[in-house]
Amino acid sequence: MQFIRACCVAGVLLMCLSGSLWADSVTQSMVVAECKIATNDMTQDWKVYESSNVLQSDFLAGEKEDAAGLLLEWTGHKAAAQADFKRAIKDFSLVANGLPTSVPSVPEAGSLGMLACSGLVLLGAMKRKFSR
Repeated sequence: MQFIRACCVAGVLLMCLSGSLWADSVTQSMVVAECKIATNDMTQDWKVYESSNVLQSDFLAGEKEDAAGLLLEWTGHKAAAQADFKRAIKDFSLVANGLPTSVPSVPEAGSLGMLACSGLVLLGAMKRKFSR
């Protein structure tokens, strides 16, 4: 019976961890969506964007990382392209968060998956402790 429970817990852990790894994959469409958010915020508060060199350099860095990711994806280097896409999303979100019109962002799906996994482990430990 304990073996079956251990296998079930291991299966749940593997599913949560694989879901977290799948959620960490980044595509170019995600970069485009984040760029649209940053661009929309920029148009709503153009004076703040125009007066801040940091926001301008972050936006340009995001565009460069997006272009580099597209080039790497086109040549078949998927892992390197995803890393560039992640950096581009980070740069665009820095621009969006630096403007006062931006809406707070939602946590990443990978961190939510890890939180769910640790919650299941904690729930199992508490059930085991208090069921005796």
